[in-house]
Amino acid sequence: MINGDDIYGEKTFVEGFELLNKVNSDTSIIGGLKLIDTLPETGKVNRGVVFVENDSVIGMKEVLGIDVKNNKQISELANMIANVNLQNEALKGIWDLNENFKNINKNDMKIESLLPDHINKMIVSNDFKFKMDYFIIKNKIIGITNPGDETKVKKIINTM
Repeated sequence: MINGDDIYGEKTFVEGFELLNKVNSDTSIIGGLKLIDTLPETGKVNRGVVFVENDSVIGMKEVLGIDVKNNKQISELANMIANVNLQNEALKGIWDLNENFKNINKNDMKIESLLPDHINKMIVSNDFKFKMDYFIIKNKIIGITNPGDETKVKKIINTM
């Protein structure tokens, strides 16, 4: 599974595929990079921050409204790993948690189902037999989240 508002590059998928072939079939993976490298020049974004210990993901948290112009926020988060959501066996659990979320919140049209929070619930809960490894994405991610990003992407594509 991947986010629909980022372009990851071929190398990311090759690295993810290679890691999937190395891990157990019950292990999921996630690609990430330093949060500072995922931020647009303007506008606020949300990011899933990944907590890692001994090469395994031990937790995640969605951080809302990150703004590169907020120096205090950036200094606290810049070197954290942010995810871009490449997973394997996690999909069934995420599906179930999201369906439950929708049922509980069916009357709230403004609430957002936050994928990193669902994944974190799976990581820390004894209800799931869940392990997640990660890899660092080496190429630049091109974000298409904010208005005007499409112009930047068109320029990049035209230079290829």
